[in-house]
Amino acid sequence: MSQIKSPGHSVLKLKGLFMLVIWILVVITSVYVAFMALIYIVQPKYVYFPERILLADPSSIGLDFESVSFETEDGVRLFGWFIPEENARSVVLFCMATRETSRTAWSPLKYFIDWD
Repeated sequence: MSQIKSPGHSVLKLKGLFMLVIWILVVITSVYVAFMALIYIVQPKYVYFPERILLADPSSIGLDFESVSFETEDGVRLFGWFIPEENARSVVLFCMATRETSRTAWSPLKYFIDWD
């Protein structure tokens, strides 16, 4: 005995498939939005905000220094210290990385300064 399929049966099947695709898209979108919200909420934890308080300067290790600043071509003002040396043949521009305002950050300078 052969079964006769009504035209409405294929329409119902397509409607069910369409609803499944919509449901999957809603779930994927919801997971994406939740993940983006989580990233937005925790982002301040991963952004570096430098301290405004100077923890040390070259005088803390016995060096004479002079505070200096200059402006770059793109308008950024850079600040630093000039450490004079008698009979110097050149000048070294030493740029510290973030959070390096302590004595340990200055260890590379020992190659350029006579520590006596």
